[in-house]
Amino acid sequence: MKYLSIIIAFITLHSYAQQIDSEAYEVNFRIGNMRINTVSGTFSGMQGVVKFDPQDLTASTFSVCIDAASVNTGNNRRDKHLREEEYFDVERHPNICYVSDIISKTDEGFITRGKLTMKGITRIVTIPFVKENNTLRGTLSLNRLDYNVGDGVSTFLVSNPVELEIIYFIQP
Repeated sequence: MKYLSIIIAFITLHSYAQQIDSEAYEVNFRIGNMRINTVSGTFSGMQGVVKFDPQDLTASTFSVCIDAASVNTGNNRRDKHLREEEYFDVERHPNICYVSDIISKTDEGFITRGKLTMKGITRIVTIPFVKENNTLRGTLSLNRLDYNVGDGVSTFLVSNPVELEIIYFIQP
């Protein structure tokens, strides 16, 4: 997949820790196809705990998973193919998870560094994000082949870089 988008959005100005509300997020992705098309889609089924305190980042943490089988591009045949072994292999790897190791402030906003596990492979990733009002927004660029997603598919058919965005709205 070329673009797997994740935007992170959090609502409150103070420290909080709460379970993920199933109505409080979106996980969107886009993927280049044959270098002329872009396929867009979503994931659902996010679970986990988010704790963010901009005044005490050492006490902040993100520990979330999404249901890999929830992939939805609006094309049932394509979605079924994405759930198969060649792509997400949801029978053996039902979740895509992120657990932060550190959250810190930057000139542009914040970054979180942690472990992203997809298709049974864990890599350290860094996700820059900003706080806009009560929303934290972050993006992540990945190499899909690092996670064996579409490993046998040429980068002509499916682009390699993946852009992730998560939108998450925490209830006060």
